[in-house]
Order: sequence, then structure tokens, then C-alpha cells
Amino acid sequence: LDTPHSLGDFIAMAQIKRSPLDLLRRQMDKDSEALKKIASQLSEGKISKGEFLTRMQVHTHQSYDKALQLAQKRLTPATKAISRENRALAIKMRNKQTEFTGDLFKDLPDISPAQLTQRVQMYPQSAEGLYHEIVRKGQVGMTATWHLSEADHCDDCLSRSEKSWPTEKLPFVPRDGQSRCLSNCACYLTYSSA
Repeated sequence: LDTPHSLGDFIAMAQIKRSPLDLLRRQMDKDSEALKKIASQLSEGKISKGEFLTRMQVHTHQSYDKALQLAQKRLTPATKAISRENRALAIKMRNKQTEFTGDLFKDLPDISPAQLTQRVQMYPQSAEGLYHEIVRKGQVGMTATWHLSEADHCDDCLSRSEKSWPTEKLPFVPRDGQSRCLSNCACYLTYSSA
């Protein structure tokens, strides 16, 4: 057995198992960072609105594709098959983000570069709503409990804190856009037997 000589050696030897949600958040953060740079390029006149839109959609779709894949992995680790229903849900939610992009384009003349950067980062982050919705639907007969993480929270999330619902009746999930914090939500759900 090799002995690690540095922290880097130790980390390289360790098999860190990340949850599907952790992996999704890494992808969303990567796509958000890319969009931050793209927003800066648009603000500086280095790229056209058309190129901005194309690249924005690519990064948003990457996050949604990863959410779909990892939610399925969370529910059924042994298979990569994705149901037609979940694919349709992903398309529906991605299309909703495309509609919001139209609103963003209308607002472009009136928003600052900082506001643009903040808004574009929300698009890939909204993919977590898809992840939570697919996982929720797969937890039939379970109870979902809403939890707050270390963050500032909107009034909607504060009112949901530590409340539980049967998964079939849960009307919302974190980052699905149904709270005042929209896709900035930092809450999470846990599931238990009903």
C-alpha cells in the first residue's frame, strides 16, 4: 500500500464518491461561469446577440441534460434508461428557460453588465429544479421535507422550512422557479418513509 506524501497524493488516492446532486451542481456552476464570461463579452461588444444566445442555450441545455441523467442515476443507479415522461419534462422546462431568454433580450438595453451577469447565471442553475422534480416523482409513497441551507432565504422558502408533504402532493421543489428566489434557491429536500 502506497503512503501519501502530500495532501495532493492523499486526494489522488482517495475515491471521493459524490452524490448525483453534487455532480449536477458542479456542472451547473461550470456552465454559470461560462455564461458569466459570455455576458461580459456581450457587454463589451465582443460577440453578437445571436452568438450570445446560441452559447447561452448550449450551456443551459448542458445543465439540463446533466440534471436528467443524474436524477435518473439517483433513482435507478443500475440503469441509464430515461423515461419518455422525464425527457418530455426536461424539454418543457428547457423551453420555459428559452421563453425567459426572450424577456432577457427585451431587457438588455435597460440592464447593467452586472445585472446581465447575475441573470444569465440563473439559467443553468434552474436545471436543479428539473433534478428535484424527477427525483420527487420517483419517490412514490414517501414524505418530502423542505430544508434550508446556509444562505439568505426568501419568505417563500422560510415558510416551507422543515415542513413535510407526501411526495405526490408536493406542489414545488427547490429551484423550480415557484419561490421568490427563483433559481437562486439554496434549499433542499430529504425523503423518508410515509
